[in-house]
Amino acid sequence: MQETIQPLLLTIPQVAKTLNLGRTKVYHLIATKQLPVMRFGRAVRVSSSSLKRWVERQSTRQINASPPCFWTKNGVCHEGRMLFSSKEFL
Repeated sequence: MQETIQPLLLTIPQVAKTLNLGRTKVYHLIATKQLPVMRFGRAVRVSSSSLKRWVERQSTRQINASPPCFWTKNGVCHEGRMLFSSKEFL
């Protein structure tokens, strides 16, 4: 029986596949410093252990997040549900 070795560092395509996200979205998360990365010259890698922790933190944030905020064109936030017609946007 042969063991499969899990890589310590993942490439961007591997991260995208693991998260079931597009490559562009992963690069956006990196550019906005939402996803922790390691850089080796031009090479960008994500630690598999830090990726797992990041996913756990994201799910915790989703659970603890306040209700969505729907903004009107005058800058008023209505939390939880839309209290106005779509014509009030922009």
